[in-house]
Amino acid sequence: GNTIKVKKGGDFQAAINRAKPGDTILLEAGASFRGNFILPRKEGNEFITIRSAAPDSQLPPANTRIDPKKYAAVLPKILTVSSEPA
Repeated sequence: GNTIKVKKGGDFQAAINRAKPGDTILLEAGASFRGNFILPRKEGNEFITIRSAAPDSQLPPANTRIDPKKYAAVLPKILTVSSEPA
């Protein structure tokens, strides 16, 4: 799949809309993305992965619970702009 990078201030919803099954969306580490994002139904059986753009070496190993206090600087934040879920 393709990799779609979204920097701070970028259009996260446009990245979601453009992504195809098998793609990965990388959100800038530490950036906040505000909105009420819609994950539209896509054709295909593969996942679309949304993750931090931080390198794996800055994150805990796979299948490990993340400590938000320890990793906050490298995690993007997805925040709502209303009373609806982000």
